[in-house]
Amino acid sequence: MSSTSECAREPRLAFEANALLPRDLARACRGEGIRLVHISTDLVYGGHTPPYTESSLCVPLSVYGWTKLLGDRAVMAVCPGSLVLRTSVLFGGIGAPRRTFSEELLAGAVQKVHVDSFRNHTPAGWFARAILTAGMADVSGPLIASGLHSLSRSAFAEMLFRHLGLDGCPPAGYRPPGVPADLSLDTGRFARLFGEPPDPFQAFDMEYKKPS
Repeated sequence: MSSTSECAREPRLAFEANALLPRDLARACRGEGIRLVHISTDLVYGGHTPPYTESSLCVPLSVYGWTKLLGDRAVMAVCPGSLVLRTSVLFGGIGAPRRTFSEELLAGAVQKVHVDSFRNHTPAGWFARAILTAGMADVSGPLIASGLHSLSRSAFAEMLFRHLGLDGCPPAGYRPPGVPADLSLDTGRFARLFGEPPDPFQAFDMEYKKPS
């Protein structure tokens, strides 16, 4: 369950999906000697002391963040050789039932974009390759795998619409209570291990070709 509002409405279900299920999966992987790559989120951090590294203190502001953090801890406790990849807002056209942030933007489903909430927007195609690359390496524990630079939601939206030559970018607004202010991530460890993640301009070219 990756929707913060859905997790707030259904905390027990969120706990089962995001904490208990990964724990059980980790136990099964350990029993079979299978490598586990667990996908986590920047929302395990609180947004007050960026940039965040793998060793930063985790104090989530949401039920979703807490259930994901509990899942992270459970996976590492039950199956210590597991890799926990922490990423940020995925974007790109993936065609899944739950849309990425950019798909929501382009579908007109976002009413306002926050000027005071900063995230490392991450191209979905690159992240899929990062899962495979890091999963096959001798790395365990938490690892941040996200886009290189942090941008506000509004800056990201404006860049995306400008890149595609489109009008209709949602108006700017301020984050509501409970939304972290700055979840900027330090991608230095990933860069040292596997090469630098894409910057926003590279990422747009990777996920969305400019109109001819």
